[in-house]
Amino acid sequence: MNNDEKKEINWEKWGVIIAIVFGLLGLFGITLKFGPIKLTSPLDTSSNVTSIESSLYESQPTEEEINEQIQKKTGKVWIEDMRVLQHQTDDDSMKYDNPSIATDVTGTSYSHNLLLVKDYVGWGWINDGDKQTVSYYVNNKYSSFTATVALDENTRDPEESVQLIIYSDGNVAYKKKISGGFVPEEINIDLEGVIKLEIQMVIKCAYYSCNVIIGDAYFTPAE
Repeated sequence: MNNDEKKEINWEKWGVIIAIVFGLLGLFGITLKFGPIKLTSPLDTSSNVTSIESSLYESQPTEEEINEQIQKKTGKVWIEDMRVLQHQTDDDSMKYDNPSIATDVTGTSYSHNLLLVKDYVGWGWINDGDKQTVSYYVNNKYSSFTATVALDENTRDPEESVQLIIYSDGNVAYKKKISGGFVPEEINIDLEGVIKLEIQMVIKCAYYSCNVIIGDAYFTPAE
């Protein structure tokens, strides 16, 4: 066997070894790149985590965009989703809330509520005629306001009453005395061209709690 034959046999051995090495690297998903040499693996995704998270975050819709999608689908903006422009009250015992469920004196329950509250005053009376007002900035973006007006189940004394007044740009759009015998009433307020809607409760009860429900309340977006 001459020297050339020995060299040829050595090259064959090295070829087999190289083939085995590349086969093992491929089995583990590793690729060798030359010039300059760089070792990469599809299993190593750490370098892409930041860019992936960033792109996912940027693709998430904002709260306003979600509300717009809901409005387009339902044609309604529920009252709890509307931002209150201002709340004014003459006494600390008067406040408002947006409970998910409110029940009136007839046992009927409502969702999507504005609850106008005059708490029980155990230490004395408040002035008859004191009021609280919740204002919404509608800015000519809504065609109507729809709701059911009712007396909360905790207000059962027929002598206890409130007056509910709804103003659209300062003009009286709805006015009603509400007491223990009040039958729930559906209302629909025209908001075409209206900038501000005010819902006001005037106290006619001076001692016990008087709570008014503005139930199943929603604004219809203008087309």
